[in-house]
Amino acid sequence: MIKEVQSEEIVTFTTYTRPIYLTSPQMYGEDVKDVQRRLNELNYNSGTVDGYFGPSGDKAVRAFQGKNGLSVDGSVGPTTWNKLFSSSAIPNTDSEYKRPIYLTNPQMYGEDVKDVQRRLNELKYNAGMVDGYFGPSGDKAVRAFQGKNGLSVDGSVGPTTWNKLFSSSAIPNTDDGGNIGIPKITNAHGTFSMPTYGKVTAGYPYYNSGGKHNGVDIANSSGTPIYAMRAGTVVKSGFYSGGGMETYGNVIFIDHGNGIQTRYAHNSQLIVKVGNVVSEGQLIAKMGTTGNSTGNHLHFEVLKDGVRTHPAPSLKYGDTVSYFAPRIID
Repeated sequence: MIKEVQSEEIVTFTTYTRPIYLTSPQMYGEDVKDVQRRLNELNYNSGTVDGYFGPSGDKAVRAFQGKNGLSVDGSVGPTTWNKLFSSSAIPNTDSEYKRPIYLTNPQMYGEDVKDVQRRLNELKYNAGMVDGYFGPSGDKAVRAFQGKNGLSVDGSVGPTTWNKLFSSSAIPNTDDGGNIGIPKITNAHGTFSMPTYGKVTAGYPYYNSGGKHNGVDIANSSGTPIYAMRAGTVVKSGFYSGGGMETYGNVIFIDHGNGIQTRYAHNSQLIVKVGNVVSEGQLIAKMGTTGNSTGNHLHFEVLKDGVRTHPAPSLKYGDTVSYFAPRIID
């Protein structure tokens, strides 16, 4: 049975059933897993998605409530639930300086490095893949950021660079060299733009393990931008489940005419709505792990007259799609 939610505001199929809060013994259930998963998607760090609502969940809920202007009580009642699973939920962007970050051998690694990479990419400084390793691309991006923002250019993310990087006054990169455009994909139906960047974790038509796979998967961190592969009209924006293993979570389907449709699955946030006309390279969603998913990634498909076809013959399991910043952002 196919279940769909067309609402543009609520981005999960799960419905509120009870208040969730810290108790002893701890509350347990699938609804707790949904809350943990969604908090993690929004970078509130609720810990392992195990279905037990413990201290880390309580702390994450309180942080979410404070960030989203709700009453801070640690309880996921109907108001907190509806906000948490809405497209207007505000993610956690607070980052705390812990140490200087700079180019070393072996490379520095950590969640703080991921925060720096993610923020530099948001500002179009091309720090590369958000993998937590501070390498040459990160060093180059930091130096470009420092120069653009009137800081001492040394490639080190010390407290001054950190505070400027995560401030609302940080100056983004507007140089054309930092906006390198979208790589192209050629398949049986012509040329398309790459929908996102990261590591290819599954190809078409089979997983690396041998099971059937209907698209191509590219993994990266939660919130990585997803772009339209061609101009077209949005015909689906919401939660979608085709049953069995085809539970795609929050999806965007775009009709490109002549029987061509592209699909983008497992998103954490949906940017466009049904009926919107989008341009090639337009931001349409943010990467996530909704639906039947084991981690943050984009599953994308290209269909002709309702039949799935190879979306990207040039992409193979293990390939890396380098960071890019399209000229058309919104």
